[in-house]
Amino acid sequence: MTDPVTAGVWAEHSVWPQDPGFATALAGGVTTIQILPGSGNLIGGRGVTLRNVPATTYQAMKFPGAPQGLKMACGENPKRVYGGAQPGAVDAHG
Repeated sequence: MTDPVTAGVWAEHSVWPQDPGFATALAGGVTTIQILPGSGNLIGGRGVTLRNVPATTYQAMKFPGAPQGLKMACGENPKRVYGGAQPGAVDAHG
C-alpha cells in the first residue's frame, strides 16, 4: 500500500501448495482456483489460475493454457488506502 501501481506483483509467488486449505476446498468440490492480488492499489498485479491438485510447487498447479490477467481496482478500496485523494496524485506529489 505504498504505490498505486504494483503491476510487478505476481500472486503466484504467494502460493504455498501444501496449505491445508487446498485439500479442504477440494473436499468441497473446488477443482480450479483463480488467485488475485489485493484491491488496495489501482493496479494490484498479475493473477494466476490453478488446478486444485496435490503438488509440491505452484508451477505444477498452474492451469495449462489459462490466460494471464492483471488485477485492477477502481472503486472504494484505492480511495480508502490513499486517503480519498486521487491515487495517481500520490506519485506526482511524493
